[in-house]
Amino acid sequence: MVEVNEEIIRQYLELQGFFVKNDVKYFQEKAKTGKKGSGWSDIDLLAIHPDGRRYLIEVKGWHTEWFTGSYFDKKEPYINNLAREETTKLFRSEDFKTILVVPAIGPKSQESVLKLAKEEGIDDIWEFKEILKELIRNVQENISYDSEVLQVIRLLKVYGFFTQNDQKPTNAKTMVKGLKVEPERKEKAIKMGGQR
Repeated sequence: MVEVNEEIIRQYLELQGFFVKNDVKYFQEKAKTGKKGSGWSDIDLLAIHPDGRRYLIEVKGWHTEWFTGSYFDKKEPYINNLAREETTKLFRSEDFKTILVVPAIGPKSQESVLKLAKEEGIDDIWEFKEILKELIRNVQENISYDSEVLQVIRLLKVYGFFTQNDQKPTNAKTMVKGLKVEPERKEKAIKMGGQR
């Protein structure tokens, strides 16, 4: 089963005409890793477009914190050389871009994150927020989708969870505006993050 964060990116790419393969397994030989053992690893997504664009994509979907330069202070690169070698074999070419998908880059970290990514050999960074915005804009209400991700977005649009004008999520206060909260439940609702 595909992890939901990877599935979101897959759907984003497929809507743009890419052919996508997920969870591409490859063997990491002990001699090449420099570690005590060998084992299997995987490439999150490989994507190829009929116009020739090719991507090796690593997806990090934490969603509860900013992605900052400190995330590059680790021993292992996000996209290691063995993944690059496997991608070169599969694409039969070294002509591909490496993409790291992250939750959201911290407001003061944009420059440092992009610099550190380039130093690690990552060609581009995509943010989930921007990808989700693009999916919301492009999913149509009158089409039934085979993808669970796209179908959920479609249903959220059909039932008014996004405004028609800009397709941004509606304000949470608007969603509960018509509900009548009884006095004894009002305090509980406030504690739970409901009406204010």
